[in-house]
Amino acid sequence: MAQRPDQSIILSYQECKFCGSSDGFVYYDSHGYCYHCNEVWFGKDYDKALEDMNDMHWTFRDDKTRVPDPDRYFGFVYIITNKKNHRKYIGCKQYWQMRHRKRYKPSNWKVYTSSSKELCTEIDKIGKRNFKFEIIQEYETKRGLHYYEQYYQMQNHVLTSVLEGTDQREYYNKNVGGIRFYVPLETYQDPSYRKVMSTNGRKGGAPCQGPYKITFKTGKSVRVKNLRAWADRKGYGYQQLYKIANKYTEKDGYKRHKHKDIIGVERVANDMGQ
Repeated sequence: MAQRPDQSIILSYQECKFCGSSDGFVYYDSHGYCYHCNEVWFGKDYDKALEDMNDMHWTFRDDKTRVPDPDRYFGFVYIITNKKNHRKYIGCKQYWQMRHRKRYKPSNWKVYTSSSKELCTEIDKIGKRNFKFEIIQEYETKRGLHYYEQYYQMQNHVLTSVLEGTDQREYYNKNVGGIRFYVPLETYQDPSYRKVMSTNGRKGGAPCQGPYKITFKTGKSVRVKNLRAWADRKGYGYQQLYKIANKYTEKDGYKRHKHKDIIGVERVANDMGQ
C-alpha cells in the first residue's frame, strides 16, 4: 500500500475502483484516497480520471441552454441513451447528500452514470462520448423526485418495452422505484397468461365476495355479502379488513389483528348478508 499523501481540497466522493465501496473514495485535487481500504491513487492515471470526472456530462433534454440548479432543487430525473444500440435508462439523482434532513455535502451528480451495473460497465467499455446524459426535469422535494422517477419509468414501460424489430429490452432498468416493481416473469403477450388474466377479470373481484362475518370490540357481529362494498359504505379500509380475514403473518410482512373498532373478519359458509 502506497503512503498516503497530505490531504488537500476535496472535489468529490465516488465509488472506490479498488474495494467497491459506494462512497468511500475521495477525490482530492492532488490524489485520491479510500477510507475503507486505505488505497491511494495518484499519477498520470489519476490525473486522467480527474479530468474525466470534472467533465460534467448532463444537459436538459428539452432545453440545451439551461443549466442545473442545485441551489434551488433537490434533484432531477434523467434519461441516459446509448447512441450505438439505442438502449436507455431512466432514473433520478439527488444534488445533495442529506444528514438529519439537512443538506450535508454535494453528491457526485456531475459525473453520475446511474446505479445500473450493466449500463456503467458499457459506459466504461465504450466511453461516455457514446451516450447522451439528459435531465428530464428538476424537483424541489424528495417526494416529488421519487414520484416522477416512477412516473416516467412506468409511462415508458421500462420493464417490458423492447427495441423495434428485436427481442432485446429497450431499457437497462431492472426495477421501478428501486424496490417496488420488478421485471415480470410473464407478459400479457403470452397467450396462456392472457387467458388466465381474462378469466380472473370476469370473476368481478372474487376475493371480496363473501359472505363475511365482521366482529366488533363490543362483541356485536354482522354478516356482509361483499367486503369492499360494505367497507366503502361504512367508512372502513377494505384492504385492512381483507388482511385480517386472510390472517397475514409476520413472515409475509403483516400481522393485523384489528382495524378501528373491528377485531375480527372471517369468511363464513352460508349466504346471509346485508
